[in-house]
Amino acid sequence: MNATDSSITFLDMQAVFKVPFFQRAYVWDEENWKGLWETLSSPSKNNFLGSIILKYLGVNNDNKIEYLIIDGQQRITTLSILAQSLIDGLNLKQNYSDYYDHLHGYLFNRQSIFSKGDKVENEKIKLISSRNDKKDYQDVISGAYLNNYRNIVSKSKIVNCYRYFRTRIDDAVETDEINNLVANVTEDSRKTLVKIILEGEDNEQSIFDTINRAGVRLTASDIVKNNLFDKLSELLDRNIDEVEDFFDKTWGKTFEETQETIDIWLAKKSVGKIERTNLELFLQSFAFMKPDLFDPTQKGAKIDQIAEAYKNYCINFNLNELKDFIKNLCSYADTYRSYFIEMKADIMDHGVAFKEKNLTDDENEIKHILQILSFIDTTTFDAYVLKTIFENSDVSNKLKSLENYIVRDYIYKQGADKNFNNEGAQLIKDPIKYTPAYFFESKNIDDRSLENSLHNMRSNDVAKLLLYWVELKRSYENDSDQQIILVTRKTHQLEHIMPQSPEKYWPIDYPTKDSDGNDLSEELFKENKQKIDEERAKYIYYLGNMTLLNGKKNNELSNASFENKKNGFRSKSNKFISGYNDSSKFLITSSVINSDSWGEEQIIKRTEELFHEIVSLWPVETNSENI
Repeated sequence: MNATDSSITFLDMQAVFKVPFFQRAYVWDEENWKGLWETLSSPSKNNFLGSIILKYLGVNNDNKIEYLIIDGQQRITTLSILAQSLIDGLNLKQNYSDYYDHLHGYLFNRQSIFSKGDKVENEKIKLISSRNDKKDYQDVISGAYLNNYRNIVSKSKIVNCYRYFRTRIDDAVETDEINNLVANVTEDSRKTLVKIILEGEDNEQSIFDTINRAGVRLTASDIVKNNLFDKLSELLDRNIDEVEDFFDKTWGKTFEETQETIDIWLAKKSVGKIERTNLELFLQSFAFMKPDLFDPTQKGAKIDQIAEAYKNYCINFNLNELKDFIKNLCSYADTYRSYFIEMKADIMDHGVAFKEKNLTDDENEIKHILQILSFIDTTTFDAYVLKTIFENSDVSNKLKSLENYIVRDYIYKQGADKNFNNEGAQLIKDPIKYTPAYFFESKNIDDRSLENSLHNMRSNDVAKLLLYWVELKRSYENDSDQQIILVTRKTHQLEHIMPQSPEKYWPIDYPTKDSDGNDLSEELFKENKQKIDEERAKYIYYLGNMTLLNGKKNNELSNASFENKKNGFRSKSNKFISGYNDSSKFLITSSVINSDSWGEEQIIKRTEELFHEIVSLWPVETNSENI
């Protein structure tokens, strides 16, 4: 790898810059064009546009060096359009300006051809755009919009980019603005880029992740796609028509058929500290399903190696093997979209029911596991769940066993171990040995440990999940009108009925006399008071002392007395704050509302009730049979 600071003049070299054939279309819009214009028209000589990553491909038949654009398609395309806009907008060709030759050289390679003794200057386009942009780009740099750019009506971002720059050039009031622009675009001393050249065995994915952490946008999915179809093109002897036809029927149809489809797959989700697209998350899950493609349980295995793993996995495929692999990948992607994108989105918007009568057991269980995985915020088991759904074999039993284990472990760890290490991969790699029952037996997550966890519930998120599912169960068993219920980390807050700071409105009548009626000494009084306070403090963190409230209701009720929490009260500003009676429609709160007082006895009783319901919801798997 060779990284150097560079000026935009590197485009003037005799070379071909190839956008990967199946790269997505040019996507920059006015915000990006404006930013680039303002940067380059600035008088500063220290402007920075970002990084360009090129992969050296060798020398072509015209003796021109060929580079594959790994990252920088948007910048290089935009700079090329800007060059043509300056040529046209400043009449550089008609004025025989030296700048014309310079900027024209950014766009075309010149080659002298001798025919019958005559010397003919031949020009070939330097930037080979993706197939999505090819015609629009050629039209722009061939002068198709030279005289009518203001009247352009086009959906093409490439054409609209040209119109934007031509308008800015023509409408520029200050000469210095244009002079700065031309200087920054044409002077070799203006180092505005970092140019990275990859050669030979340089790992594109490793470079991708290094740059991505620095804030430059790259996509691992593009690397996977381009490697797959570059391999296909090689096996088809570079027959572009045949490659395109297969692409359109598979990857194109699955991931890029419409703009809506593209937007769905490129929507971002935060995974740890890194944002990944739906497409990247799917490719990760698909890779995890094939341990010979990528095995996350292996020592040294890292997520940033997945794109390279796809390339290595397919390197020795014949044509039929590669086609079958791509078809299989796309079939799984359809299932992934239906459940992990669309169904998950519906769950996060509307909630789930304990059991929807119009759905099969399999469909209900799929919704259950997706809600829980979304709430816990883990992707560890996505590959196993996807494989189970796709294969459609004993779905509800397999996923229910997995659900039981995940929730039990989540309770026991108080939410701290949500990544579950390599367990999702182990379920796939060795399904005979590794089952949810195996994990139950290898960890201390039996009923006793569960009950202990309910007596010291320090995680609000774990408590929310448990109370939510008890509510779903009760709603179903009581045939409630509202069975599809939404509870998320954002929509509801956890309410401690006896508050975490009870001193002011939850006073205790501390005894001042001993059992014989004698006054307690000051020292003994303090000692007894401390014991009583510590004993009461324990019960604050029993699950039975908790419920769910909408929005900011928890903050409004805060440390209010039990009577005020139940029935509401007027604040100091005379605003009526509603209590549980009016604001909580949950069945899990009914026993609280029906209580005349709230303390140790009520908390213990309610915790016991919740414990039995939670055990019935997520029983321990007691055998090691293969699920």
